Amino acid sequence: MKSTHAFLATTLTVVLAISSLGATAHAETIVNLSNMHLCCGACVKGVTSAIDSVDGASVKVQQDANSATITAGDAATAQKALDALAAAGFHGKSDSKE
Repeated sequence: MKSTHAFLATTLTVVLAISSLGATAHAETIVNLSNMHLCCGACVKGVTSAIDSVDGASVKVQQDANSATITAGDAATAQKALDALAAAGFHGKSDSKE
């Protein structure tokens, strides 16, 4: 009986260790853009559509502040989202130093 408990405890420890490794391997990348042209609902829709076309990226647009916050699963996906935004004719000032 003791060996069964030891085996289960060891298995649980290994599963938890693997789970925590997976959680740290996927850090989010957040890019804040300001000074954007967001004069109307069509501009907001254009920005949203551009970012939504990139798997793993999402955007929150703040029309009143002329800004948007892009959240992506990693830096490469964030760059794809920024590229999609530029291709749609939108740009802004990034808070990122990269």
